[in-house]
Amino acid sequence: MKKEFDKKTLEKETDFWNKIKDNLKKGSGKVCRK
Repeated sequence: MKKEFDKKTLEKETDFWNKIKDNLKKGSGKVCRK
């Protein structure tokens, strides 16, 4: 049960960071914080 949860959480974290990296590349280092 815990492993399943950890795996899903990890996938969300990875997706989140990938989006941030993409935004950094597109925005020349400018990131909008919400």
